[in-house]
Amino acid sequence: ISLAQLFSAPLTLLFILFYPFEILVHFVGQGDILDEYIMYLFNLEFEIKNYMTSLEFMLFFVGVSFLAIYKKIAFYLLNILIVVFNFYVYLII
Repeated sequence: ISLAQLFSAPLTLLFILFYPFEILVHFVGQGDILDEYIMYLFNLEFEIKNYMTSLEFMLFFVGVSFLAIYKKIAFYLLNILIVVFNFYVYLII
C-alpha cells in the first residue's frame, strides 16, 4: 500500500498528453527536453506498507461484489466496505 496509488489516475490522464508530445519532440530531434522531469518522477520515493487481507474478508468481499450485480443493497454494502477498508488501511495502519 502506498500513497502513490492516489496519483495513478491523474498521472494516467497527463500521460495521454505527454506521450504524443514526447514522440513529436523526438521526431524533431529535441527528445531530451523533458528528461529532467522524467528523472525527477523516477527518483521519487514513497513510503510503502504491506498489508495482507484475511482470506475470510476477501471471500466476503468477492461474494458481496457478485451479489451487488443483482441486489442494490449489496452494492451499497460493497461501497461501505470499500470506504471502511481504505480508511483502515490508509489512516489506521
